[in-house]
Amino acid sequence: FCFTNPQSLLKPLHISYSRAAATSCIGSSAWKKQRLKLMTIFAAAHPHLAKALAKRGFVTMTDVQSAVLADSCHERDLLVSAQTGSGKTVAFGLSMADQLLGSDAENNLPSQPVALIITPTRELALQVKTELDWLYAETDLVLTSAVGGMDIRTERRALSGRVDVLIGTPGRL
Repeated sequence: FCFTNPQSLLKPLHISYSRAAATSCIGSSAWKKQRLKLMTIFAAAHPHLAKALAKRGFVTMTDVQSAVLADSCHERDLLVSAQTGSGKTVAFGLSMADQLLGSDAENNLPSQPVALIITPTRELALQVKTELDWLYAETDLVLTSAVGGMDIRTERRALSGRVDVLIGTPGRL
């Protein structure tokens, strides 16, 4: 999701889920207990994001969403694979929150993107932006997309101002 430490690219934490069974590199019984607790409450999520989840009607988190909030995943690069509709987009939005909204970042946001999300297609980039827009709506973060097939002048104007999270495709970026 978020590559902040080049050394961690060598050994990202891998979380994989299938419809039949949830499996994870986090196999301890402590993790299972924590997961059950997190699935029904949003205590581990940043307060702004927890508010957005509740406003959106979320009652529980999916396995993928609760997994990325586990202590063992904190400030780690994650490689997550799961089925369509499993909540991956919200999961990586949740996993980035500490870095984007932490006490140091909240009062001192940089003038350049803090996060860059690269997707293979325009449709996926726009879907990710739509999901993150509502998830981060309670914050003062500015999310912008840069994708092919859109008016480049509009994107340039957006990029000339403050951008905290940039979501785009390789060609346009």
